[in-house]
Amino acid sequence: MVSSSNYRIEKIAFVVALKNEPKDRLYYEIRNSNNTIMAKGLFAEASQFTIWQKWIEVTLDSPLALKEEELYRFTLLSTGTDLENAYHIYGHEFSYDTSIGYGGLRHYLTISHDAGTKWGKWEDADTIFKLITTD
Repeated sequence: MVSSSNYRIEKIAFVVALKNEPKDRLYYEIRNSNNTIMAKGLFAEASQFTIWQKWIEVTLDSPLALKEEELYRFTLLSTGTDLENAYHIYGHEFSYDTSIGYGGLRHYLTISHDAGTKWGKWEDADTIFKLITTD
């Protein structure tokens, strides 16, 4: 995501569900344009999910300042989980809110198969997320 203004976030949220039985928890990382981890932590436990998608919101350990026109990656990962027993992250087509969707050149989905060392665009996919700012 490329931030459209300066602001501080205190929470993030994604729409997630289960595929079978993940063997590890689901974690989050927020990375800057240098791929440096700025914040990380537990996003959710597998027991919080079912096969039906739902919004999961997590509060960051401390508010995080985002700068206008800077690139940030909001990453969900489960390093001990394989593809057959995974978490599913959903796009706008599952939110029942037609006003949200592709972010164009400012927001796009990426994927990493090596824990964030290299990133590639996921051209045919999108995901929805929320950034909850501080007052």
